[in-house]
Amino acid sequence: MNVNFPSTATIYKVGGCVRDTILGVESTDTDFVVVGVSPQSMLDAGFQQVGADFPVFLHPETHDEYALARTERKSGQGYHGFSTYAAPDVTLEEDLSRRDFTMNAMAQDPKTGAIIDPYNGQQHMAEKVLRHVGPAFAEDPVRVLRGARFAAKYGFDFHADTWALMQQLVDTGEMKTLVPERVRVEFEKGFVGPNPVAMWEALERLGTLDTLVPPAMAVKAVYGLVSKLPAETDAAHLWGALLHAAYPHASLDDYKKLMQKHKYPSESVYVATTLQNRAAIGESPTMQECVRYWTKTDAKRQTKAWPGIQALANTLGWSAPSPEQWLALDGACRIDEASKVQALRALGGNIAKDLPNVLFDARVEQVARVLPGFPLADSPGSDAAPELR
Repeated sequence: MNVNFPSTATIYKVGGCVRDTILGVESTDTDFVVVGVSPQSMLDAGFQQVGADFPVFLHPETHDEYALARTERKSGQGYHGFSTYAAPDVTLEEDLSRRDFTMNAMAQDPKTGAIIDPYNGQQHMAEKVLRHVGPAFAEDPVRVLRGARFAAKYGFDFHADTWALMQQLVDTGEMKTLVPERVRVEFEKGFVGPNPVAMWEALERLGTLDTLVPPAMAVKAVYGLVSKLPAETDAAHLWGALLHAAYPHASLDDYKKLMQKHKYPSESVYVATTLQNRAAIGESPTMQECVRYWTKTDAKRQTKAWPGIQALANTLGWSAPSPEQWLALDGACRIDEASKVQALRALGGNIAKDLPNVLFDARVEQVARVLPGFPLADSPGSDAAPELR
């Protein structure tokens, strides 16, 4: 299939990929804008429109996205309160004028490599200043989140006028119109970078952090832990750790309600409750406490999440056992349960009543062989390990 762009089309690279090229940073995707064509001419050329009301088209062979040059006008409140106009008479500069920051309002001719920079984005990047393109910046509350994220990622300062517009969006209540899914995505993007906590600090200074995350999470003593987490921490472990830090004594139902309200990954509830159970056994748990913890947190089935939580707990300050020791314990606890059931039946035991204790004893015995440095019994004077919540 031979696909050609309409003859009147002029194509440019735009936005983040141009910015990252200038900064010498690897870009994860490439955005294109097409000037001089209508939506119908793109359809006639074989492109597929993405959504009925948005002028973005997929190339039928490469599946790259091509957006038509467009203008936007505020028509309502919130992130979706815009009407767009895409037509052949919309210029490249008009399209760039609707973008948030000058460093994102540049284009590049893919044929010549020439940079089109009508709003001095290169100068502002050299000055390490985050500056908005124009007054339309104050029409989109997502730009507050993006501004905080970009400043943290690149170590930029805010231009005074840009900060004032961000504050205006907060003061007028626009931030409260954002959908939780979009808020979560921006925070997760902000986690990837050299100083992720700076994004949270900026939003706290603006007075909007506690409208975007649960109130107990919007304090430095809690959100500061994002600077301690490894860069490869996934979304479930990130939000689970924050939920536990903010609400260390919450019930399972409370964690679920917070997860649902803020649209965090469902697995974050398991991470939070497992960290809660880890806290219950303290810094130097006994062999029995470790095995009970393994059983209580359903590690047998949580083969992906559980080991990661132990590494996370170690990062958060519980140094013993080490992640390597937890992995060894996890492997040792995976005993042949079927043989224990058969043996118990042969002895005429009560499966429902006696099997948990039989399995527990077998696991402790096996772990003791794998990790001989652990004590075989609970601490002196204690008949049982503390009950896990």
